[in-house]
Amino acid sequence: MAFKSTPDMSISYAEKAVEIAQQLKYTKGMIVALKNIGIAHGYNNDYTKAIEYLIQSSELAEKNGEIKLAASNFMNIGSAYSIFSNYDMQLHYYLKALKIYEDSGDKKGIGSITYGIGNVYTYTERYELAIDNFNRSIVYFKELKDNKELAKVYINIGALFGKKNELDKALEFYTKAYGLFKETNTARGMASALASQGDIFSKKQKYDAAEIVLKEALRLNEQSNHQFSMATCLLALGKIALARERLDVALAYFNQALELEKNIHNKEDLSSLYLQLSTIFKLKGDFKKAFEFQRLHKSYNDSVSSSEKSKQLQELQVKYESEKKEREIQLLKNEKIVGKVYLVGAVVS
Repeated sequence: MAFKSTPDMSISYAEKAVEIAQQLKYTKGMIVALKNIGIAHGYNNDYTKAIEYLIQSSELAEKNGEIKLAASNFMNIGSAYSIFSNYDMQLHYYLKALKIYEDSGDKKGIGSITYGIGNVYTYTERYELAIDNFNRSIVYFKELKDNKELAKVYINIGALFGKKNELDKALEFYTKAYGLFKETNTARGMASALASQGDIFSKKQKYDAAEIVLKEALRLNEQSNHQFSMATCLLALGKIALARERLDVALAYFNQALELEKNIHNKEDLSSLYLQLSTIFKLKGDFKKAFEFQRLHKSYNDSVSSSEKSKQLQELQVKYESEKKEREIQLLKNEKIVGKVYLVGAVVS
């Protein structure tokens, strides 16, 4: 199914598949078809509908014992919530997936979900937990010799060092990631690595280098119509133009980004965009618009309070670790019971 190139067609075919599966009472077919509809909505940049269909698929999967499909859905649901900067829900679904992968001994699944969890902790500034999860992920992907997934881990580690303002280390990991993505011919991954390099070059005030890599990242993202990443590149290019006092160029970039973000509703990016627009209109002497955009910035900035999110995430993590410990204790109890039964059997015989 051509999710990336023709998401609307993919949705149409998957909806027909749901109807047929219902008529045949073919439950697994319904689970897969609903999942495909959700994924296609994601590629169509409609993450609310993506979550809706993925939840339907995961509920049906759990009910009918299709645990691996449920775990895959949980990962995708968590990723969709990240677009909205809803980190508590992202971690909630990632931990549900992790439990399934750990219980089934799925190494690739554990590797994928742990770097996702690491990314959540990076954005909520819990860096030690982030590094622990990234390191765990690296072990699995090196063992599996999966360079494409390893590159994704390096991207996330780069983001961590970027947030800590350790720019040279961040650039080192982004460069490693780009090399692996290029080796595996992963265009979206290459775009992500280039955009991340651009962010570091901007922070180093190497604006020419930043523009080169960001424009290439934008080109790659436009090919796949990945609007979230396109908006991120446009926002970054606008910031560079603003730093160079090219106000009209910056305004054009920010307006393009804003059109995309209105469909995506990423609160952090919208908050940043409104702040940049407020700055531009202040410099242009249009204080009415500057005030309006400052007000919008504050409203979105307040809605993504990192301290509250960090508290919620900590509660989720504690709950998960507690449940995991309970499962381990129960498993040991069961093993002891089995051992006693075996010994009694030996005596009787």
